[in-house]
Amino acid sequence: MFSPEVKTLYNGILADRSTSVNLKIQVLKNLQTYLQEEDSRMQEADQHWKKLSKQEDLKEMGDISSGMSSSIMQLYLKQVLEAFFHTQSSVRHFALNVIALTLNQGLIHPVQCVPYLIAMGTDPEPSMRNKADQQLVEIDKKYTGFIHVQQAIMASRKGIIRGFRQDETTSALCAHLFSMVRGNRQHRRAFLISLLNLFDDSSSQEEPLFIMHHIDITLSVSGSNLLQTFKEGILLLLVLKQHLKNLYNFSDSKIQKYSPTESAKVYDKAVNRKTNVHFKPRQTIDFLSNNWANVVLTHDIKKRIVKQYLDFKTLMEHLDPDEEDEEGEAAQASANIRNKAINALLGGAGHGHLAPHKDRPQLARVIQKISTSYSVHWMSGSYSGPWADAKKRDGRKTVPWVDTIKESDIIYKKIALTSNHKLSNKVAQTLRSLYAAKEGTSS
Repeated sequence: MFSPEVKTLYNGILADRSTSVNLKIQVLKNLQTYLQEEDSRMQEADQHWKKLSKQEDLKEMGDISSGMSSSIMQLYLKQVLEAFFHTQSSVRHFALNVIALTLNQGLIHPVQCVPYLIAMGTDPEPSMRNKADQQLVEIDKKYTGFIHVQQAIMASRKGIIRGFRQDETTSALCAHLFSMVRGNRQHRRAFLISLLNLFDDSSSQEEPLFIMHHIDITLSVSGSNLLQTFKEGILLLLVLKQHLKNLYNFSDSKIQKYSPTESAKVYDKAVNRKTNVHFKPRQTIDFLSNNWANVVLTHDIKKRIVKQYLDFKTLMEHLDPDEEDEEGEAAQASANIRNKAINALLGGAGHGHLAPHKDRPQLARVIQKISTSYSVHWMSGSYSGPWADAKKRDGRKTVPWVDTIKESDIIYKKIALTSNHKLSNKVAQTLRSLYAAKEGTSS
């Protein structure tokens, strides 16, 4: 295997994408067979050397033999690792077998394989990802800290990769990796700060609260400046924060009260996760899919950029809680209204995913407000009088689902329309601004 002809042949077959799958598999089988035979030979020799320990320098002889295997694997290591990304599962299977044997025999430094094993941990084949995960566990046992320091996630140039499996549990592709990192609080925090992304279901309140805390810090430091030079990344942070709020049902006050310096026991409570709440950063995915950063600036593109700017500006102004003198149910009602509006702006409601009728929002227009009464136009009729009377109309139950929100429309959720709740001017203006930005106009 040291001969130039064999080296050129093997590397060429493994590196050439046009080479037949059978040839690639045969080369990998040859390497696997060589490693297995070397391992068996070493075990037999070890037993024999134990009997002759007084006459032979066992350490020296063992190092020479293992050094030959190590040198051979160094010749083909890069090509074998690249075979992890082959479209045929059979090629990936034999490549993983070769790497597993190489690591078990200690022929190479494991740091070279960690990024590839992490990638293999997202393989659709359960047997292969389980084997890759097991190799990571063994590496972490022998070399503590290797897994935590690897920058193993790189951007795809061919398409957008979503980090979860489309199965019943919507499990994260890197769930096993995060389960290894989360055991140490210091490593976990460093990991979350660097990626701002969870790879597994949270087990305590501290994890999502810690992420949202640092999102708020990032927004407060750089968000206002980016109103002048808009960045898609900050909008993605806003979407992530709102998603975590919805997923774990955290209130704005709980997020603001959280401090990473408090005792770990304060937030080591079990966290409740809602079902069917998915992370869908629509604007960012559209931006990456269409490669907007490199397109020619036509009139339509400029209008789209202006709309994105308005979305971001409105979110920066209205994402935080309103500073109103509201308490109890009134404060909760305002929070429900604001969260509903922000969710609609950030994600929108896709066709074919309509909410049950009882949970659908209602559309209304506040035409006029004076000190003692409101004039409200519901889609099914207009009413004037005290707010308690203007909003108590059975006609609202027949309002159809509407995907396009006009500038003058305001969304209410039925839970917020109880007899003691008022529609303050600030909440009304907030909602008008949100939907004005959604339509690309100003209120």
